[in-house]
Amino acid sequence: MTTTTPFADLHAGLAAAVLRHADAGAMPEEPTETALPGLFLTRARAPQKFDLTWYEPVFCLVLQGRKESDLGHRRVHFAEGTSLIIGLEMPAVPEVTVASAGKPYLAVGVGIRLSLLRELAAEIGPDRLQTAREDAVSSGAAEEEIVDVCRRMVAALDSPVAARTLGEGLLREVHFRLLLAEHGGMLRELAMADSQVSRIARSIAVLRRRFRDKVTVGELAAEAGMSASSFHDRFRSATGSTPLQYRKRLRMIEAHRLLAQGRAVTETAFSVGYESPTQFAREFKAEFGEPPSARRGVLAGAA
Repeated sequence: MTTTTPFADLHAGLAAAVLRHADAGAMPEEPTETALPGLFLTRARAPQKFDLTWYEPVFCLVLQGRKESDLGHRRVHFAEGTSLIIGLEMPAVPEVTVASAGKPYLAVGVGIRLSLLRELAAEIGPDRLQTAREDAVSSGAAEEEIVDVCRRMVAALDSPVAARTLGEGLLREVHFRLLLAEHGGMLRELAMADSQVSRIARSIAVLRRRFRDKVTVGELAAEAGMSASSFHDRFRSATGSTPLQYRKRLRMIEAHRLLAQGRAVTETAFSVGYESPTQFAREFKAEFGEPPSARRGVLAGAA
């Protein structure tokens, strides 16, 4: 006779609930926002690779199947039972690697809200929020408390009144659990407004606003209040790429979006900050595997 633990039952029950909501709502094969703000569900019934896209800070709990992503030139694995935190805004190339119609890839995602992290950190106190030098991406085995609050968030979707009434409190609890999680060091650093990671996050915000411009590492370092060499090293350590590599991928994401809308290649090159359409075409092909002309008017999903 096969026996299961209460935690295994909790995990299986959450996976079944996600699948039920996905099937009932004819959910697309990509992360889909729910009626509870900040909560995303994913169901993918076949392996698939997505184009370069953008990840906001997010927590992901993988319930079934497997996914991998190139994040900052690093390969990150989302395995079943993994709790994964992406603490900074990151360009990514996601790929669902293990999924089938009979056993789809299933995951719960929760957007990380910086203001809520800092509010909770002030209430918890610094003694319980020890930090260490962290990368933007961290993972660990899913803790029972985190799986349980995710279960309650998904259960609240059964009632619009429950989603409206309980949603904010459940979102707050998820952030609380993640702040105290063993792999929550990046979030603990972000909760401190003047930490090095918070300074890197501010420089990323500048890059997102000004990716078309010739922003120098020196300017970004000044924004972060760090020397150019220290900033460059810490940026690369946290994100897995240099500031200029990061900017290039921002340009590629925007170029892909414009081309999908039918923009001309030369117009797109200039719009995203390139002075040479030839250089743009070369770098676009290196990123996406085909020339920009092949992507005109072609819409793609994100994951």
